[in-house]
Amino acid sequence: LGRIRRFQREHGSRQAQGRWAYAKRLNTELGRKIAREIVLYASEKKADVIVFEYLEMKGKLSGKKKQKLQMWRKRDIQKRCGQQAHRKEIRISRICAWNTSRLAFDGSGEIARD
Repeated sequence: LGRIRRFQREHGSRQAQGRWAYAKRLNTELGRKIAREIVLYASEKKADVIVFEYLEMKGKLSGKKKQKLQMWRKRDIQKRCGQQAHRKEIRISRICAWNTSRLAFDGSGEIARD
């Protein structure tokens, strides 16, 4: 993304269109591969459910962060995982991200950490 941004600064946005299209195709393919690997791993481990956290972006983003996060494909990966998991009869669940690392997975309460 940095190379494209520098090229765009020097040559204009019209000249960088092909490079942005290439980056978009790479990102789409990466999303497909990640989703496939998640579902394959879940099926190898004979999982019944794949659990995702709700990841919401709050507030305004500017500059480099905005450019990087627009290329982040969390929704696409979750959607593709849902479709592929459905074919393999694995359910998808989404949970709130609050306290997921602090609380035990079985609901027994907080985890004592060293």
